[in-house]
Amino acid sequence: MKYYANLHTHSLHSDGKYTPARLAQMAKEEGYGAVAVTDHDTATAYPEFKAEWDRLGLETIFGVEFSAPSAFKRPETGSTVDFHIVGFHFDPEYPAMKEYLAGMSLREADQTRILVERGLREGLLKDITWEEVVQFNKGITWLCNEHVFLLMEAKGLATKADYPRFFDEVFGPRRSEVPPAYDFKPVDEMIRLIREAG
Repeated sequence: MKYYANLHTHSLHSDGKYTPARLAQMAKEEGYGAVAVTDHDTATAYPEFKAEWDRLGLETIFGVEFSAPSAFKRPETGSTVDFHIVGFHFDPEYPAMKEYLAGMSLREADQTRILVERGLREGLLKDITWEEVVQFNKGITWLCNEHVFLLMEAKGLATKADYPRFFDEVFGPRRSEVPPAYDFKPVDEMIRLIREAG
């Protein structure tokens, strides 16, 4: 079957499984003529993805999937409703957007670092360091639990079967215990920033 476009994909630069170049190659193999890489709250995959997509002679468009809380409340629980907004074809170098994307990477990596260090202290993790996580995932700034687990697999400390336990014990609900270093923009502000950035 031939497809035309997939406008929502993730790479290793957020919580995807493949490098941007491999993601582009797989999309071509599956019959796509156009694809956007839309990682969570980061734009760092796009240069590598676009270079490979151009080499393959196909179409791409820039995009990012943003997390955004809203003022809406769930009637049954009273908790707020969070949205994911995919913004396309804006300028990631627009100063306010560049600052925001840097803040989003700081937020994710800082929470992940704190949870890794806590996991090491509590004996839930062993034989890794945060510095190793950063080095192993060179060029990636939005570092999450997936990047920690990739290092553990590479070092022979875990297999895919270990992932659910690793996630539940070290990350999962515990992420909410770590105050974020940078706040998400609410829905209306996020839409406004995407539009301002083009």
